[in-house]
Amino acid sequence: MANGSAATTPGRPDLGTLLHALDDPDPQVRREAIVALGEQGFGSPDIEREVAERLADRLHDEDSAVRREAAGMLGFFDHEQAVRELNNLLQVEPDGAVRVEAAFRLIGPDSTQTYDILLDALDDGEPNVRSAAVIALWRLAQMGIEQEQALRAIRSMRVDQDGPVLGSVALALGHIGNQSDVEWVITILANADKGVRAFAAMALGLLGDKRAVEALIDAMLTESDGDVLRFIAGALADLADVRALPTLRTILERDGADSFSGSAAAKAIDSIEYRQQNQVRTQANLD
Repeated sequence: MANGSAATTPGRPDLGTLLHALDDPDPQVRREAIVALGEQGFGSPDIEREVAERLADRLHDEDSAVRREAAGMLGFFDHEQAVRELNNLLQVEPDGAVRVEAAFRLIGPDSTQTYDILLDALDDGEPNVRSAAVIALWRLAQMGIEQEQALRAIRSMRVDQDGPVLGSVALALGHIGNQSDVEWVITILANADKGVRAFAAMALGLLGDKRAVEALIDAMLTESDGDVLRFIAGALADLADVRALPTLRTILERDGADSFSGSAAAKAIDSIEYRQQNQVRTQANLD
């Protein structure tokens, strides 16, 4: 966490007041104190360590919402104590939402320990925890930490049956995967969960493989959810393939420019046509 001045900002409680509020009998006051601590600057490593220790105490709070806020805030502290506390929390915390927060925040200096605990979280009984672990592994890979191992672990979750997990896997592979992932992502364009379909479309746009164009066109014609149609249109815009233009024009005419899907189709049409015109101009200049 970035260090700054510990001086009190006008209109904000000072650090001592916030630390005292962490022990308030009212859980709402404790939650608000944790949030406010996130807006504070700490003038020295000693003060930061004290705040981290006090937040670690709140990981054992009787109120699960307080524990969740404490886990989220502790994840911003870049030292081994914070990682150890979050690792332990992920093992013993009974509340799924708190475990989700811990999994999201488990990015720290001890990469091996972090990687191992996230691997364990992939077997958690709560889909949202597994989903959060996938996202955290993606973040590790983007940082260059256990990159190949993290990618293998993410791919291993393609067999999961829960929507939040599959959506996270698709999104992660869109960012750090490669063309070998395209065929699997195409298969989940027809998933029953609209969130999975949306993330699959986004991933295909990010992967940039033209093999996805026909599948996205088919999905555009059969998809009934306006939000998902928006993501499909966005992916077709990213791929910039003229084969998509007739279908996009059909959606625009069918749904109208004022709808989510029609507006997205119009933007995709403009994007594809603009990029095609640029390619023609570039080729003409070369000739």
